[in-house]
Amino acid sequence: WFHLWWARDTSFFESGDKIVWAKRTEGKKFTFTHRPFYGSANLFFIKSNRVNLKYITALLNSKLMYFYMKERLKHTGNLLQIDKNQFMKIPLHIPKNCFLDKIQNIIDEIHCQKEENKNTLNLENQIDELIYNIYDLSSLEIELIEKKNA
Repeated sequence: WFHLWWARDTSFFESGDKIVWAKRTEGKKFTFTHRPFYGSANLFFIKSNRVNLKYITALLNSKLMYFYMKERLKHTGNLLQIDKNQFMKIPLHIPKNCFLDKIQNIIDEIHCQKEENKNTLNLENQIDELIYNIYDLSSLEIELIEKKNA
């Protein structure tokens, strides 16, 4: 009840594409949804028509971004603290459309398989490989990220 004092714009909660995440998280917990979703002040929401939110969600959940967040952002115990100021530090790169289309297709397949409770690890690894290419990482850099995420 005490959160009602700081009313938030209801458009963030209603239908429409959005990314949702908790202020304090273990990481790799960014969620894309287009359904209505009401959350407390401990959740952050992004809505935008300027960027592909499915791609941004995949990027934020990638091994590369998890590595970056663990190394560079604030921690509260074992949890990452990803508030607005911390989020703005994350180096989000929007690639050319060919990468966006490939990632979009994989994301859609992940959503279908998750609805059927199937394992999506192989598809998630494909996204990680594409993101490594988008950021033009060397094999040595990829090896370091993979070790830290193991």
